[in-house]
Amino acid sequence: MNEFSPGEEINSWLEEIRQSSTDWVGSTEISNFESSGWASTEGVAGYLHETIPPTHLEGCSHIQYQPNPSELYPNARGTFDSQSREINVWTPSQQLQGMENTVEPLTHQVGYNAYENIRTYRPDIAERWSEVHDQSSRQYEQDSSGFVSNRAITDKCEDFAETYTNYIHDPVKLKSHSQEKYEFMKQEIFSGREYSPSTLGKLTYNYASNQISFGSGIYEFADKLGEKMPLLFEQVGKILQNPKGVEAIQDLFGLVNPTIEQVCKISAEKPENFQALKKLLAQY
Repeated sequence: MNEFSPGEEINSWLEEIRQSSTDWVGSTEISNFESSGWASTEGVAGYLHETIPPTHLEGCSHIQYQPNPSELYPNARGTFDSQSREINVWTPSQQLQGMENTVEPLTHQVGYNAYENIRTYRPDIAERWSEVHDQSSRQYEQDSSGFVSNRAITDKCEDFAETYTNYIHDPVKLKSHSQEKYEFMKQEIFSGREYSPSTLGKLTYNYASNQISFGSGIYEFADKLGEKMPLLFEQVGKILQNPKGVEAIQDLFGLVNPTIEQVCKISAEKPENFQALKKLLAQY
């Protein structure tokens, strides 16, 4: 049986899906996270909706994933533009890619936006934070404690963003470095809300936990699709989350317990299989 080599039609179709992959959290546009290969735009929007208080995103116009690092900050994992209020995140090539390396820098950048909001609308809280930061600086000179990272020592803005990120993702670490900062975040920034250790929200699809292993029939397929391959995984995953979708896949391909891997394998074997899958995807 000849292997199916996907042509321009498949790439064009997936590109249309990727370009239309935009979501919104309040008035903040979320886009292009399929390019990460680890999380979807819908999943990141879900994380922000479930994890971040809505007021912390106020004023933030756009959050997007960039496939390539910034030329100005090649070792960073994200940027926040205080003028446009836009957030960009990426994964430097020398760092291990994964869900946490997408979500944690995103949370850090959201922390900048939250800090801009309190500086603008709650100067009393901003002044209180300055006092907490200064106290940490004095404490650090005495016993090297008070900051969750070396980056946090830089200035009060960096300290806020690092403290903010750890409050959500690693509250135990934050408490061990500064109980005062933990209480500040809890009372002044998060209105009493607390998080479990390593909170990551409910991303709808985590590619890192699904190590796809394909036979030879899909190698050329995957090579031609390149970074769009994870997007196909996601589209198939959406069908398999729906009981009626599972039944449709079973009827279409004769699979008893269809998995993303099996469906992608079969759709890669023949043009008619992919066309049938494409028609089915349009219904979900």
